[in-house]
Amino acid sequence: MNWSYLALPLAAALVAPGCCSTRCADDSMELHSIERGSQTGIETRGLRIARDAEAWRALWAEHTSIRMPPPELPAIDFDRHMVAFVGAGPKPTAGYGLRVRAAVREDGGWVLEVEETQPQEGQLQAMVVTQPYEFVRLPQSNAKLTAQFADL
Repeated sequence: MNWSYLALPLAAALVAPGCCSTRCADDSMELHSIERGSQTGIETRGLRIARDAEAWRALWAEHTSIRMPPPELPAIDFDRHMVAFVGAGPKPTAGYGLRVRAAVREDGGWVLEVEETQPQEGQLQAMVVTQPYEFVRLPQSNAKLTAQFADL
């Protein structure tokens, strides 16, 4: 049996663990999702960053201001990490979503690649205003951090 057709996929599999998606480790930053959803007290579209405990408490308090009782503040070690909030802003119905896919190095800073989804045309949705969002934990950095939104 000729096994040569397996050589290229096997070689790729052995090399791939050193890279994150299509970018090598030097070009990407590890992300950890803290919370993602469709209802938040932060109603503006964009990026907010908490680099210390005080900023994190204020951001979490604003986010949870619409919940009774508010959920407990997730613990973050700010010596090692910071938190980014990415929000899509108000949407007219259910069915919209948002996910932070990656953080990539660009122009000496970092860009969060954000994927937004919307309801399929003709699909019934609840008539409720939503605000898709995600909180992500990432390594502490003083570098500029921005968000780039992409529709699917």
